[in-house]
Amino acid sequence: MEEAYKEIQELDKKDNCTIGDAVMKFNEEFGELCTEINKTTGRKLSTDTPEQIKANILEEGADSLQNLLLIMSRYGFTLEEIAAEISKKNKKWGSQIGKRQGVKMD
Repeated sequence: MEEAYKEIQELDKKDNCTIGDAVMKFNEEFGELCTEINKTTGRKLSTDTPEQIKANILEEGADSLQNLLLIMSRYGFTLEEIAAEISKKNKKWGSQIGKRQGVKMD
């Protein structure tokens, strides 16, 4: 992942896009990921095979992650900082799951 992050940073130096452009590109790719996921739930009809849909989810997920990492890089975050923040968020998520157990949502 470290190498991929460095490649993103190097490519960003050659690309002439604003932070606004980067955010819009992320939104585009995330929307495409959502479209593929909707095919798995029946929300979007498709003639694609399950294998094609899975491959598309991988591709669009990678596109989304690439663009999100570009945005994070623009603000100077290292992969270590990102991983540490994700770890904190995971702990919070885990504690919320425990609190929600047994709670009915109407």
